[in-house]
Amino acid sequence: MAHTVKTKRKPPIIFIHGAGGGGWEWDYWKTYFESCGYVCFAPTLKGNKKNLADVSIFDYVRELQKVKNSKQKPILIGASMGGFLAQKLAEIESVSGIVLVNSVPPKNVAAGLWPTKKYANSTDVIRWSTESTLQDTIDCMPEATQKTIHWAHPKWRDESGKVIKELRSGLPIDKKKISGKVLVVAGKNDIDITPQVSYQIAQYYTADYYAFEGVSHVGALLGKRWQDIAGVVKTWIESI
Repeated sequence: MAHTVKTKRKPPIIFIHGAGGGGWEWDYWKTYFESCGYVCFAPTLKGNKKNLADVSIFDYVRELQKVKNSKQKPILIGASMGGFLAQKLAEIESVSGIVLVNSVPPKNVAAGLWPTKKYANSTDVIRWSTESTLQDTIDCMPEATQKTIHWAHPKWRDESGKVIKELRSGLPIDKKKISGKVLVVAGKNDIDITPQVSYQIAQYYTADYYAFEGVSHVGALLGKRWQDIAGVVKTWIESI
Protein backbone atom coordinates (compact mmCIF):
# COMPACT_ATOMS: atom_id res chain seq x y z
CA MET A 1 0.00 0.00 0.00
CA ALA A 2 1.34 3.40 -0.94
CA HIS A 3 1.68 5.93 1.83
CA THR A 4 1.11 9.62 1.26
CA VAL A 5 4.00 11.70 2.55
CA LYS A 6 2.96 15.12 3.69
CA THR A 7 5.41 17.83 2.73
CA LYS A 8 5.81 20.94 4.81
CA ARG A 9 4.12 23.83 3.06
CA LYS A 10 6.47 26.77 2.55
CA PRO A 11 5.33 30.00 4.20
CA PRO A 12 4.84 33.08 2.06
CA ILE A 13 7.56 35.72 2.39
CA ILE A 14 6.96 39.45 2.68
CA PHE A 15 10.04 41.56 1.92
CA ILE A 16 10.00 45.03 3.47
CA HIS A 17 12.23 47.77 2.11
CA GLY A 18 14.11 50.57 3.82
CA ALA A 19 13.44 54.30 3.97
CA GLY A 20 13.50 56.01 0.59
CA GLY A 21 13.61 52.68 -1.16
CA GLY A 22 11.07 50.36 -2.71
CA GLY A 23 10.27 46.76 -3.44
CA TRP A 24 13.01 46.85 -6.09
CA GLU A 25 15.63 46.63 -3.31
CA TRP A 26 14.62 42.99 -2.91
CA ASP A 27 14.67 42.03 -6.61
CA TYR A 28 17.65 39.66 -6.25
CA TRP A 29 16.33 38.01 -3.08
CA LYS A 30 12.77 37.76 -4.37
CA THR A 31 13.88 36.05 -7.59
CA TYR A 32 16.06 33.66 -5.58
CA PHE A 33 13.35 32.67 -3.10
CA GLU A 34 10.73 32.33 -5.83
CA SER A 35 13.08 29.94 -7.65
CA CYS A 36 13.12 27.90 -4.43
CA GLY A 37 9.34 27.61 -4.44
CA TYR A 38 8.33 30.44 -2.12
CA VAL A 39 5.45 32.80 -2.80
CA CYS A 40 6.94 36.27 -2.30
CA PHE A 41 5.69 39.82 -1.95
CA ALA A 42 7.85 42.95 -2.10
CA PRO A 43 5.51 45.95 -1.94
CA THR A 44 6.65 49.53 -2.38
CA LEU A 45 5.17 51.38 0.58
CA LYS A 46 3.39 54.67 -0.08
CA GLY A 47 1.67 55.39 3.24
CA ASN A 48 -1.61 56.16 1.47
CA LYS A 49 -1.73 59.78 2.57
CA LYS A 50 -2.29 62.80 0.34
CA ASN A 51 0.82 64.48 1.70
CA LEU A 52 3.99 62.44 2.18
CA ALA A 53 4.92 64.66 5.14
CA ASP A 54 1.90 63.25 7.02
CA VAL A 55 2.91 59.61 6.62
CA SER A 56 3.97 57.82 9.80
CA ILE A 57 5.44 54.42 10.59
CA PHE A 58 1.96 53.26 11.55
CA ASP A 59 0.64 54.08 8.06
CA TYR A 60 3.26 51.73 6.63
CA VAL A 61 2.30 49.04 9.15
CA ARG A 62 -1.38 49.30 8.17
CA GLU A 63 -0.39 49.07 4.52
CA LEU A 64 1.63 45.91 5.20
CA GLN A 65 -1.29 44.32 7.03
CA LYS A 66 -3.17 44.35 3.73
CA VAL A 67 -0.40 42.44 1.94
CA LYS A 68 -1.19 39.18 3.70
CA ASN A 69 -3.59 37.31 1.43
CA SER A 70 -3.22 33.86 2.93
CA LYS A 71 -4.21 32.19 6.17
CA GLN A 72 -0.69 30.82 6.37
CA LYS A 73 1.61 32.74 8.69
CA PRO A 74 4.28 34.57 6.66
CA ILE A 75 7.98 35.10 7.08
CA LEU A 76 8.80 38.80 7.29
CA ILE A 77 12.19 39.90 5.95
CA GLY A 78 12.96 43.56 6.50
CA ALA A 79 16.00 45.75 5.95
CA SER A 80 16.81 48.98 7.81
CA MET A 81 13.44 50.74 8.30
CA GLY A 82 11.88 47.58 6.90
CA GLY A 83 13.41 45.63 9.75
CA PHE A 84 11.66 47.85 12.26
CA LEU A 85 8.40 47.49 10.32
CA ALA A 86 8.81 43.70 10.43
CA GLN A 87 9.13 43.87 14.21
CA LYS A 88 6.09 46.14 14.55
CA LEU A 89 3.98 43.98 12.24
CA ALA A 90 5.01 40.81 14.11
CA GLU A 91 3.93 42.50 17.33
CA ILE A 92 0.32 42.70 16.11
CA GLU A 93 0.07 39.85 13.56
CA SER A 94 0.90 36.16 13.87
CA VAL A 95 4.00 35.28 11.81
CA SER A 96 6.20 32.24 11.26
CA GLY A 97 9.37 34.23 11.79
CA ILE A 98 11.13 37.51 11.13
CA VAL A 99 14.50 38.24 9.56
CA LEU A 100 16.05 41.60 10.40
CA VAL A 101 18.77 42.77 7.99
CA ASN A 102 20.78 45.77 9.20
CA SER A 103 17.63 46.75 11.04
CA VAL A 104 16.60 49.86 12.93
CA PRO A 105 16.34 48.84 16.61
CA PRO A 106 13.39 49.24 18.97
CA LYS A 107 13.43 52.03 21.53
CA ASN A 108 16.01 51.59 24.30
CA VAL A 109 17.85 48.85 22.39
CA ALA A 110 21.39 49.76 21.34
CA ALA A 111 21.04 53.07 23.19
CA GLY A 112 23.99 55.31 22.44
CA LEU A 113 24.92 53.32 19.34
CA TRP A 114 22.06 54.48 17.12
CA PRO A 115 21.04 56.88 15.67
CA THR A 116 24.40 58.29 14.70
CA LYS A 117 25.22 62.00 14.65
CA LYS A 118 25.08 61.75 10.86
CA TYR A 119 21.30 61.80 11.19
CA ALA A 120 20.81 64.79 13.44
CA ASN A 121 17.97 66.55 11.61
CA SER A 122 15.31 65.85 9.02
CA THR A 123 12.89 67.98 7.05
CA ASP A 124 9.17 67.30 6.52
CA VAL A 125 10.00 65.50 3.29
CA ILE A 126 13.44 64.07 2.57
CA ARG A 127 13.90 64.47 -1.16
CA TRP A 128 16.11 61.53 -1.98
CA SER A 129 14.58 61.21 -5.47
CA THR A 130 16.19 64.45 -6.59
CA GLU A 131 18.85 65.32 -4.04
CA SER A 132 20.72 62.06 -3.51
CA THR A 133 23.90 61.76 -5.54
CA LEU A 134 25.46 58.80 -7.27
CA GLN A 135 28.13 58.89 -4.57
CA ASP A 136 25.40 58.46 -1.93
CA THR A 137 24.33 55.26 -3.67
CA ILE A 138 27.94 54.06 -3.88
CA ASP A 139 28.44 54.80 -0.17
CA CYS A 140 25.50 52.67 0.92
CA MET A 141 26.59 49.64 -1.15
CA PRO A 142 30.23 50.11 -2.21
CA GLU A 143 30.75 46.40 -2.83
CA ALA A 144 27.95 46.25 -5.42
CA THR A 145 28.80 46.11 -9.11
CA GLN A 146 28.79 49.33 -11.12
CA LYS A 147 25.86 47.94 -13.09
CA THR A 148 23.80 47.47 -9.91
CA ILE A 149 24.77 50.89 -8.53
CA HIS A 150 23.72 52.67 -11.72
CA TRP A 151 20.50 50.61 -11.86
CA ALA A 152 19.62 51.43 -8.23
CA HIS A 153 20.56 55.11 -8.14
CA PRO A 154 17.56 56.59 -10.03
CA LYS A 155 15.11 54.42 -8.08
CA TRP A 156 15.38 56.16 -4.68
CA ARG A 157 12.15 57.89 -3.67
CA ASP A 158 11.30 60.72 -1.31
CA GLU A 159 10.60 59.79 2.30
CA SER A 160 8.46 61.22 5.05
CA GLY A 161 10.51 63.20 7.54
CA LYS A 162 7.98 62.14 10.16
CA VAL A 163 8.89 58.49 9.62
CA ILE A 164 12.59 59.24 9.97
CA LYS A 165 12.01 61.25 13.15
CA GLU A 166 9.97 58.40 14.64
CA LEU A 167 12.69 55.88 13.88
CA ARG A 168 15.46 58.08 15.29
CA SER A 169 13.48 58.95 18.41
CA GLY A 170 12.74 55.28 18.93
CA LEU A 171 9.47 53.39 19.09
CA PRO A 172 8.95 50.50 21.51
CA ILE A 173 8.43 46.87 20.56
CA ASP A 174 6.94 44.45 23.09
CA LYS A 175 8.96 41.31 22.35
CA LYS A 176 6.56 39.18 24.38
CA LYS A 177 3.94 39.76 21.69
CA ILE A 178 6.16 38.36 18.93
CA SER A 179 5.44 34.66 18.53
CA GLY A 180 7.71 33.82 15.61
CA LYS A 181 11.43 33.14 15.81
CA VAL A 182 13.88 35.93 14.98
CA LEU A 183 17.04 36.00 12.90
CA VAL A 184 19.28 39.08 12.87
CA VAL A 185 21.67 39.64 9.96
CA ALA A 186 24.42 42.27 10.05
CA GLY A 187 26.86 43.62 7.51
CA LYS A 188 30.23 44.09 9.16
CA ASN A 189 30.91 47.11 6.92
CA ASP A 190 27.59 48.83 7.66
CA ILE A 191 28.32 52.34 8.93
CA ASP A 192 24.65 53.41 9.08
CA ILE A 193 23.45 50.65 11.41
CA THR A 194 26.61 49.04 12.72
CA PRO A 195 26.95 45.34 13.54
CA GLN A 196 27.11 46.35 17.20
CA VAL A 197 23.54 47.66 16.88
CA SER A 198 22.40 44.47 15.16
CA TYR A 199 24.04 42.38 17.88
CA GLN A 200 22.13 44.31 20.55
CA ILE A 201 18.88 43.62 18.68
CA ALA A 202 19.76 39.92 18.62
CA GLN A 203 20.42 40.01 22.35
CA TYR A 204 17.06 41.70 22.96
CA TYR A 205 15.18 38.92 21.17
CA THR A 206 17.54 36.06 22.10
CA ALA A 207 17.72 35.65 18.34
CA ASP A 208 20.02 33.83 15.97
CA TYR A 209 22.70 36.19 14.67
CA TYR A 210 24.95 36.22 11.61
CA ALA A 211 27.44 38.93 10.66
CA PHE A 212 28.95 38.98 7.16
CA GLU A 213 32.40 40.29 6.24
CA GLY A 214 32.62 42.92 3.52
CA VAL A 215 28.90 43.71 3.57
CA SER A 216 27.51 47.25 3.76
CA HIS A 217 24.08 48.68 4.60
CA VAL A 218 22.26 48.09 1.29
CA GLY A 219 24.98 45.73 0.07
CA ALA A 220 23.32 42.95 2.06
CA LEU A 221 20.52 43.10 -0.52
CA LEU A 222 22.31 44.16 -3.69
CA GLY A 223 26.04 43.66 -3.11
CA LYS A 224 28.25 40.87 -4.39
CA ARG A 225 27.51 38.64 -1.36
CA TRP A 226 23.72 38.94 -1.49
CA GLN A 227 23.28 35.28 -2.47
CA ASP A 228 25.53 34.07 0.36
CA ILE A 229 23.31 35.94 2.80
CA ALA A 230 20.04 34.89 1.17
CA GLY A 231 21.23 31.28 1.27
CA VAL A 232 21.87 31.45 5.01
CA VAL A 233 18.44 33.01 5.51
CA LYS A 234 16.80 30.27 3.41
CA THR A 235 18.49 27.56 5.52
CA TRP A 236 17.33 29.27 8.70
CA ILE A 237 13.73 29.54 7.44
CA GLU A 238 13.73 25.84 6.63
CA SER A 239 14.97 25.03 10.13
CA ILE A 240 12.23 26.76 12.10
